[in-house]
Amino acid sequence: MKRTLANAVLFQLMWFVCVQGHNALALVATVLALLIHARFWVTKHAEWQLIAGFTVMGFLFDSLINTAGWILFSGSLRVTNSTVPVVIAPVWLLCLWLMFATTLCHSLLWLNRYPWVSVLLACSAVPLSYYAGGHLSGSVLSQPVVIPLLAEAAIWAILLPSGLRVAGKIMDNNSPRMNTND
Repeated sequence: MKRTLANAVLFQLMWFVCVQGHNALALVATVLALLIHARFWVTKHAEWQLIAGFTVMGFLFDSLINTAGWILFSGSLRVTNSTVPVVIAPVWLLCLWLMFATTLCHSLLWLNRYPWVSVLLACSAVPLSYYAGGHLSGSVLSQPVVIPLLAEAAIWAILLPSGLRVAGKIMDNNSPRMNTND
């Protein structure tokens, strides 16, 4: 129970660090947090694959939302050499996705037993998080603000239960464990 709570607290601390919108600070803090995560939580190699995959998917979706102009994340990278301008989400948001992914096999794993609860949380808590994080980071949500928040809710209503299902399979007792003597 203490480890689960510590995982949730670590994520919340990192959320506040990341949404300040400072790419370098978020990157350094994320590297340190991932080292802590590796030391105290990771027991299976497959968890790193889940963290990577979930992060890439989320980051791509947020870059798409950024490109569409629904949320203009502060610190984004605009690529204009193509016929279709692309706006890549900032490093601090990549770090936030990484840190959220670290909760799937630990503090949020209990939600795997209740997929509808995870969908409800995705549709309610996530838009609130994006709204607050947008203001703290200096990002701009398009008007009417309900459009980007509904887009995030829809994305998360698919990603969160899917990520939790994979996490549940990773953490079941039949999955191979890491050799901690390495």
